[in-house]
Amino acid sequence: RGPVVQIESAGGLTVLKSPRTPAVYRGPLVVMVNRLSASASEIFTAALKDYHRALIVGSRTYGKATVQTLLNLNRYLPGFHAGELKLTIAKFYRITGDSTQDRGVRPQIAIPSTLSDSLFGEELSPHALLWSHIPATTYHPFRFGLVRSVPQLDRRFTEWSRNNPKYTL
Repeated sequence: RGPVVQIESAGGLTVLKSPRTPAVYRGPLVVMVNRLSASASEIFTAALKDYHRALIVGSRTYGKATVQTLLNLNRYLPGFHAGELKLTIAKFYRITGDSTQDRGVRPQIAIPSTLSDSLFGEELSPHALLWSHIPATTYHPFRFGLVRSVPQLDRRFTEWSRNNPKYTL
């Protein structure tokens, strides 16, 4: 329970909270991400990471932290097939106040990927908005045993993958 994401728009700052329902699952949780994980999946991943609720593995996410809407131009130009205009109307931020824009969500345990950072990512767009930060909102991270084990798990994975040819790129 608590805040999930902060959204900043022309109308101000909105903090979206999860519904006050019991957790559906309370056990250990691992979320795997890569450079193709974007937008809503970054909100989900960042919230679970910030709450210490899940172990994030894989590679850095896409880095898209903007909210778009489609404006139907046919409403303004009757009789024409004018199409739609996609407008960026807001930016979203993690509950820590950090944006995922241009930087994505970094995993706690990095798994080698065949997806190149030079081919995928919001920062490659010539008109992408830059990373920014706002104040954190109030939240209470879980005290979850799996997250405390990250250094040991990362070390064990690194040792294991070093000797496994499938993980050598």
